[in-house]
Amino acid sequence: MNTFSKLSVSAFLMLFVALTSFSAQARNISEWNLAQDNLAIQGYDPVAYFPEGGGQATQGDETLEIEHEGVLYRFANQDNLNLFLSNPDKYEPAYGGWCATAMGMGQKIVIVPERFIVKDDRLFLFSFLNGNDAKAMWEQNPAGLERRADFNWKKVSGEDPRGKQ
Repeated sequence: MNTFSKLSVSAFLMLFVALTSFSAQARNISEWNLAQDNLAIQGYDPVAYFPEGGGQATQGDETLEIEHEGVLYRFANQDNLNLFLSNPDKYEPAYGGWCATAMGMGQKIVIVPERFIVKDDRLFLFSFLNGNDAKAMWEQNPAGLERRADFNWKKVSGEDPRGKQ
């Protein structure tokens, strides 16, 4: 390899590292629903909610955890961890892990991990709002609440509510 090629490869690698570091630092997780150690979804496996991960709310294993852009995720098995690594933006919960219905109303409410819907490759998590089933409320007007929740999440967090998919 000639000197110019070596410099080009070095310059590319330095640029790649700089851009990767910048994107990882640019994310503001302060608005996310995270435990004190930045653990997401109360330790539940984000991939397990999707059909390819079993379609069930499943607690993750402490020995199978990774950090993605400042957020710590746990996985029920190595296959789910590998799926996450292949496309992390797909598997991250919508609205930083807050209740989707509440976000549609402009609020951040902690979720019940077993209450969820996966639709259009998005994981929506739910809770109970003043004794009402937030998931059932969502199902009555999914398009309207999703539109409002997307708007509110962008306003609150500055993030694209549909990720980088």
